[in-house]
Amino acid sequence: ISKLHSDPSLAAIGGIQLDKDKLEMPFYRSSQEIRRTFYIFPPGEYFDNLLKKIFPDPVFETTNQTNILVGAYIMLPKNTLQKAGGFDADFFMYGEDLEWCGRLHKIGKLSYFEDIRFIHLENQSPFRRTQISFVNRFSVQMQVSNLLWIRKEFGVASYLLILANYLIVGLLFYAWKFGVNTIKYRSPLKEMKNQKLFLLKLKVLMKFSISTIFGTKKLFKVQAQDNIDQLYKND
Repeated sequence: ISKLHSDPSLAAIGGIQLDKDKLEMPFYRSSQEIRRTFYIFPPGEYFDNLLKKIFPDPVFETTNQTNILVGAYIMLPKNTLQKAGGFDADFFMYGEDLEWCGRLHKIGKLSYFEDIRFIHLENQSPFRRTQISFVNRFSVQMQVSNLLWIRKEFGVASYLLILANYLIVGLLFYAWKFGVNTIKYRSPLKEMKNQKLFLLKLKVLMKFSISTIFGTKKLFKVQAQDNIDQLYKND
């Protein structure tokens, strides 16, 4: 509280989150860093550097300044809350803290402080990702929420660019496996598990696409029959 009182330019502050063993948990330092993780490209320096050029890290006045805070711990003055409002009710789970920080950052600075530490006990949500691979890196509910945040904060074009990336990756992913199987004289459709999971997840994302594009006010919640991570977690 004293930090907020001593610097009126601060809209909100956060701390370093720890796991149950009191070890520091990794976190993103800026919204641009998060945006880069949404794109699926072949691994390597070329694409890493390309994404950094497209989404460069913002320059802040101090090293502890940021434009996002970990949602598990955000402290802010009452007048800032009144100006920014609370969480957006369109978000069911995930992404609501990112969208909120976007509004908070328009009011003032956001900063982490190393001497503020808190333990974050993560529960095993049924929406957590399973069957993780390089391409299947996100959970369906998390990405529905993340893409909703992208649409709200960065616009339709930024949202469509990510969807286009996923559509192209989906086609290339199938074509690559088809080619590998053919070269090895196997059935062209052999061992397509990862490709199938990615396509199923993409279909769920597309179900929300019209509502996301037009900014429909509703709860963006993935239903049980579309929770691919849960349905295929033991496959």
